[in-house]
Amino acid sequence: MSRLCIHATSLRLGTRGLLIRGASGSGKSTLARQLLAKSNAALISDDYTDLCLVNRRLIASAPAQLRGLLEIRGKGIEPWPSEPSVLIHLVVDLLPLDQIDRLPDPETLFCTLQGMTLPRQPVPTASDTGPFGATEALIEYRLKRLKSEPT
Repeated sequence: MSRLCIHATSLRLGTRGLLIRGASGSGKSTLARQLLAKSNAALISDDYTDLCLVNRRLIASAPAQLRGLLEIRGKGIEPWPSEPSVLIHLVVDLLPLDQIDRLPDPETLFCTLQGMTLPRQPVPTASDTGPFGATEALIEYRLKRLKSEPT
């Protein structure tokens, strides 16, 4: 069982795991906080996430030194309630707006991590969108479409 630590934030929304990737300052923690404000959501890890393949499923967890911590830009690192791990169902990539195709090729809506192919959703960075309202709605839509798949 090999672990890979990547620059990403992970959380649970309902029964689904979400991995948010993006460059430093792209809005990973900001988007996570907005999603965590919803009921039935939980932080797994902020900024860096350990990924491990278990029985052909990708599991996200927090590196020990980051467990239970969330960055709040302008305030610092704060304690935050968290859960130990989650099965990842969707990868969200925060990208500059000019790097997101209006009509993406279907194969670009998937990515491979630790040998697993997962649904992927590119969304604009915080600096390109301001508040993440439309982004939240898109993520929820993609997760609902996954409901027919086994967890």
